[in-house]
Formats: sequence, C-alpha cells, structure tokens
Amino acid sequence: MAPLFVRTIASDSPWAGAVELPWEPDWDDATLAALVEELDGVERTALVLTGPDNAHLAIGGSALAGLIVYVSYDEEQFALAGGSDDEGTRPVVAGGTVQDYPLRYVIEPAVAVQAAWTFVQYGELDDTWEWDRG
Repeated sequence: MAPLFVRTIASDSPWAGAVELPWEPDWDDATLAALVEELDGVERTALVLTGPDNAHLAIGGSALAGLIVYVSYDEEQFALAGGSDDEGTRPVVAGGTVQDYPLRYVIEPAVAVQAAWTFVQYGELDDTWEWDRG
C-alpha cells in the first residue's frame, strides 16, 4: 500500500478543545466514516485532516443536520459544493461557531467521507464533486 498523504487528524470540541492524533496506518474509509458520524454539532463539531506543508481538509457541523467541507493548501482554499441547488441557508455549528451557510455547501456524511478519503490518500480534491475556490 502506498503511503497516505494525511499525517494527523484532530477532533474539535467546544468544551475539550482540539485533540490531535497521528493517522494510523490501519485506518480506512470505514474508520473515517465512523469519525464523521460522530460529528454532532454540539460535543464534536469539527475534524481536521492534515498532511505535509500544513495542507488540510476540515469537516464541520453535524452528521444529522449537515456538514461543511473545505480544503486549504497554503494560500488557496476550496469549499465542497455538493449540497442542494436550492437557494437559502442553513445554520451549521463548525468548530464551535454557528454560521449560516448556503445550502450548496451543506452536504451529507457520505459525500464528506468520499471527499475526505480522496484527500487522505492523495492530498487532492475529489473530482467527483464541485469545489468553489475562495
């Protein structure tokens, strides 16, 4: 198996702060899915997967209410736009902060896991989905 891009994973809680762990070699997409499902928007509000040169993918929100995913490489940021085409916004608690997001950025857990697993393996944006720069 080729080495994975991601080196660490951090889980954020408004009460406990961030807990960072090394990415374990035997973790797979099912492990990642379980971690995403733990996001509840209250006790656990964000996961951050970090690779070399501080490149990272962050997932915030609640697996039940909706998630936000963005990737940052140096000065470039990309937001996953895999949500609804409907107009309007939804409040999402990401990193302990409530913010209204356009529905196009509020996504389902399966989409977040797929995008995150591509990042874990290759450090790339999953080209199955649209990503907005900015």
